[in-house]
Amino acid sequence: AGADLSNLGRLDRRTQADFLARHIEEENFRKLFYRTFRPQENLQQAAPEWVRLIFDLTIRSLITTNYTSELEHVARFHPSVPLGQNPKSVSWHDDRFMTSIRRTDARLKLVYLHGRYTDDPNPRLGERGQQWSRVVLGERSYKYAYEQPGVVKKILEAMCLTSTAIILGASLRDQDF
Repeated sequence: AGADLSNLGRLDRRTQADFLARHIEEENFRKLFYRTFRPQENLQQAAPEWVRLIFDLTIRSLITTNYTSELEHVARFHPSVPLGQNPKSVSWHDDRFMTSIRRTDARLKLVYLHGRYTDDPNPRLGERGQQWSRVVLGERSYKYAYEQPGVVKKILEAMCLTSTAIILGASLRDQDF
């Protein structure tokens, strides 16, 4: 028997994500997440002016809460190629994350604070028996990221204390920030 989806539209987005993660098969949830946030096929080379201006700033970290890779794409067409010729994105759960944000070279680092469209969104058990996901999507993963144990919150605080950063995709009215 399938899950009753009749009330799904009435739920907020975080609750919808939790519901879908619990009620559809892991592989289908992974595919749905990928299809929803993968790059658009019709991305144009010309970036919006505000994106070009961001890449003109002298910052070490560009942090995004978006799962999409449009910033990587438009950086390739910026005259300074700010992310390098073969950009490697960094997510908060990466082993190389802390090393990459401490780098002393001048290369801008793009950080996916809530995960990237290629990450597995399915929940897993952590070392302490808590459920978590590489993708911060849904009430449970937000609580893990920002409250208990607050892994993403701690990373964000450390980044903001050590270097200049811009955060894209978050609202100042967002309770998490």
